[in-house]
Amino acid sequence: MQTKSLELTSVLLKVIMNCRDSNLNSQQNLQTNRTFGLRQNVLKGYWSLRMEGVESKSQSQGWDTQIMAENVEGFQQCVKEILDLIKQDETFSEITAEIYDCKKLNLTKLVTELSRMHGELADHLIKEVNKNTHKFTTPIKIKTQQVDSSSSTSPQVTESSKKHEFKTPADFEFTFSSGGGFQISRSECSESSILKSSNSASASESIMCINKRLVSPVNDDALKVKETKVDDAEELLKNISVLEEELSNSNKKVQSLKDENALLETKVHDTEEVMKRISLLEEELSTWNKKVQSLEDENALLETKVHDTEELLKNISVLEEELSTSSKKAQSLLEDKNALLEVEKAKVAESTRRIETMGKVIEVYRTQVLTTDNEISKLKQELARKDIDQTQFLSLGQTITSLQQQLDSKQVRNDELHEKAIRFTADISKRDDEIIELSTKINQMRTVHAAEEDKLKTDITRLETEVREKCELVDDLNREHDAAVISCTDELKVKVVELEKEVEVVSEEKREAIRQLSFAVDHYMSAYKQLHQDFVSLNRRFV
Repeated sequence: MQTKSLELTSVLLKVIMNCRDSNLNSQQNLQTNRTFGLRQNVLKGYWSLRMEGVESKSQSQGWDTQIMAENVEGFQQCVKEILDLIKQDETFSEITAEIYDCKKLNLTKLVTELSRMHGELADHLIKEVNKNTHKFTTPIKIKTQQVDSSSSTSPQVTESSKKHEFKTPADFEFTFSSGGGFQISRSECSESSILKSSNSASASESIMCINKRLVSPVNDDALKVKETKVDDAEELLKNISVLEEELSNSNKKVQSLKDENALLETKVHDTEEVMKRISLLEEELSTWNKKVQSLEDENALLETKVHDTEELLKNISVLEEELSTSSKKAQSLLEDKNALLEVEKAKVAESTRRIETMGKVIEVYRTQVLTTDNEISKLKQELARKDIDQTQFLSLGQTITSLQQQLDSKQVRNDELHEKAIRFTADISKRDDEIIELSTKINQMRTVHAAEEDKLKTDITRLETEVREKCELVDDLNREHDAAVISCTDELKVKVVELEKEVEVVSEEKREAIRQLSFAVDHYMSAYKQLHQDFVSLNRRFV
């Protein structure tokens, strides 16, 4: 933002130096006629001073002086407003685009108004110079060889300077010439008068020499007045030359400021490249963050699976414990039944002779045996089940105990139950077959359980391996992410520090340039005021 303010300031200086830069193309053509034109102008000035004397002051001079004072005040006000806007741009980091457009529009209006006032001041200056020059420079035709040669060369000078010509009142033409001076010519007689600020000393010497040669026919008092006027004009031209030199120096400063502006634009371009790189790094950082987030989600899912697997393992261990308990109970039951069968076999022989007498009793007890068989079959079915619980085993033990008690009570009657013993023998063989079948089923269940346990262990190992790999991958990504964040942060901090230093240096340089520009503008304003005072004092002397 300060760079654009500096550009507007350079535009202001260009407007001030516009009149000075417009005559550079005609310097070479006017340089050849410099010496001869100066000699002819000195002769014309001398003869005009002898013949016409001092003219009266114009009635419109007071009005022109008032207009010039108003233009000077307006010029000062515009410069002050421009400087205020430039000072406000020192906080360019807080300025938005709308504020900048508004300030740009205001600066454009002020520079346009400043250009208009500068043109009016220049026209007023030309008019005053024409009036004051007309008082002691009146073209006359001298029929000599020098005048003819002057008439032959003056059209060339006039023709070469038509490019940058100003229209002035009183039928005079005003153009800038080489060496920092200007040319005043009268359109009626096609005669020109060139006053050179760079050769003002030589012109003064020529005038003094001619005055010494022709001093006899001229009154001494009138000659002193005329010499005073010539000295005032020469002093005015010297002031104009000094101002033009200062404008040239300001032009050089503006050129240096333009070079600095180009350098700043390059730095701004580099800063834009850095910002683009920062945006790319931010995009990469966001991509890495997304990847880390997805890996964290997968890790959470794997942790959930591990938790489910642990629960499954706990259930398996509980089932194993229950299965071992059931196996122990079944084994103890089989041992008890085998012992009971051995006792019954020993008593079969003794109870044979009692079987016949106990037929009726056997029929009664047959129903009980059938009931017992049903209970034993139910017990076998319960043992065959995979999910039998402890309470069922306890009830089964109680049932077996009650049966054992019944068998013990029936041992007294075994002698009478020979027929029942034979049937018991058949039942016992059947029970043996069922016990063998039950043992086979138990072994099959153990085999299936072992296979399922191996499969679950394999799945657990595989899941643990996957979880370990995922955790390692997440750790690697976290380390890479942390390293990338640290490197990007360090690099951005270094860039920020460098840019802050550059901004401070550039801000200080621009503040110094603004101070120098303000000083130059104040200097030009004081020069304008001094010039106006010189004109006023010169006009008062003429009165």
